Amino acid sequence: MAESTKTISWVSKLETQLYPVITTNSTKPSELADHLESKLVNVVPDIKKAQNEVEERIKNAEGLISKASSSDEQALNVKNKLYELNQKLIEISSEYQILLQVLIGYFRNLEEIDKKADDVNSELEKTGYPKDVAAVESIIRDHESSRQTIVERLRFAQSECDQIAERIKKQEPEAAAEQDINKLQHVLELRRGEFESQWRQKHDSLESHKQICVFDSQLQQINESVEDVGRQIKHLKGQYGDSVSTAKAISQTFGYFEKSIETLE
Repeated sequence: MAESTKTISWVSKLETQLYPVITTNSTKPSELADHLESKLVNVVPDIKKAQNEVEERIKNAEGLISKASSSDEQALNVKNKLYELNQKLIEISSEYQILLQVLIGYFRNLEEIDKKADDVNSELEKTGYPKDVAAVESIIRDHESSRQTIVERLRFAQSECDQIAERIKKQEPEAAAEQDINKLQHVLELRRGEFESQWRQKHDSLESHKQICVFDSQLQQINESVEDVGRQIKHLKGQYGDSVSTAKAISQTFGYFEKSIETLE
């Protein structure tokens, strides 16, 4: 009976050792998922080991009871306690594995969002910025569309986070549950903040580049206007006073040139 009592004691403390499930300081989704997968491989077998030991103690208790000439109340109480403990272990094992698998799926999803966000922000680094205004505007539209895709996936992740938090509240001791839930929310907020910061930086860069392209385009138009004015002046050289119409043509040409300069300014 002494061995059975010891088993009851340490197995009863097992639940407090399982939670919180997230015990790493990392905030990277890939590392968090790896951390939980390691627990799935290493901790779950320990729970099974505890179940096997409890079942063995139950058999021993039943053997002692069957051999006793009279009812052994202590042995019967120990056996009942072991039965209860075994049922609890079965429940804990199932719930613990499910929670780990749900969390692993959640962090793998965040890992995929990270990769997608990196692709959005790094694609332009590979191709470079075009010099054509229309092409830049097209890239800006695509960049905005990509942002909406990531934002939608982050919104889905938030919904998933809330559902997991409810499961954790029901399953874990209060202090452990608070720690795991805070970790879930913190990691998601980091993802959202980092993406928005990187996206905004890239968006501002694109808008600045667009303005440069617009300036270059207008400057090119002015250069062409200057060349055109030069050609017309050369053509009309020596004819300034020949007629009123010629003078008006020269004046009009300079007027167009001045408007081009004003547009650039």
